[in-house]
Amino acid sequence: MRFTYALSDETRKVLTENVGRISEEMDVVDKYLYAILANDKTDPFAPFVRLYAAAVRSGAPVCYYDHKLAAIRARYEKTLPLKTEIDCLTDKINSDADTTSQLVDALKDGVIDAHEAERIQQAIDKERSTLDLLEVHLQFKISLKAVGGKA
Repeated sequence: MRFTYALSDETRKVLTENVGRISEEMDVVDKYLYAILANDKTDPFAPFVRLYAAAVRSGAPVCYYDHKLAAIRARYEKTLPLKTEIDCLTDKINSDADTTSQLVDALKDGVIDAHEAERIQQAIDKERSTLDLLEVHLQFKISLKAVGGKA
């Protein structure tokens, strides 16, 4: 029986709101990436993750994958205006404060109306996004340390 791959959370997080830029860098039409998000096309990351996990379990030298991915990131990340870990931490603290402020405002009258619900949801979405970006930066630092790179 052929194994079917579901859309991974990682691909969903990477592609969401970035389809245009990524499709341009990949030199593909954006419909291809939207098809991946819609699960109409196989998420290319999912079979890699399955292969990688099997290789780790079998004791195969996955350091080749680790080094290649770290090299790609090191090569291209320097040219992009990405935030530092400190910027991400600052954004996380600010988004936490915003979410807390929205929740306190909602508690004042003891009722959450539609407008307050919308503001709270927006604050939560922003907080989730900043947390995702912070997690990416921290995982990268950890992966660099694991492959002997500068962390």
